[in-house]
Amino acid sequence: MAIIVNVDDDKQLTLYTIIGNISVEDLMTALKRFYEDRPTTNVLWDFTNASGTPPSSQEKDAIFDFIKKHSNKRSRGNIAVIAPQNLGDKMSKMVQEGTMELNLPLQIETFQSIEEALQWFGED
Repeated sequence: MAIIVNVDDDKQLTLYTIIGNISVEDLMTALKRFYEDRPTTNVLWDFTNASGTPPSSQEKDAIFDFIKKHSNKRSRGNIAVIAPQNLGDKMSKMVQEGTMELNLPLQIETFQSIEEALQWFGED
């Protein structure tokens, strides 16, 4: 498993590319590092080459509790999730439900390609 991180400060974009099996611990580590640094407005999670299962309900709650706790470091933002069709719908629903439950000031969308996500961010 690997999470490759690319940050473009000029575009306020953090790109996470996940390769192989991903665990909730790996996701939490990436989130902790994101909030310890200077969080960007736009975040793109590319799960195209990831494997594994979506987080359980308890794991999802832990992830969103962490995000809520650190939301003062990121007052607004956009999150794009790139995922294969079979995983994308589940992940999108999970992320949108968590965001709504916690009333987070984030816009979240799921896409099939990075190009679509960058267009949504307003990047060409």
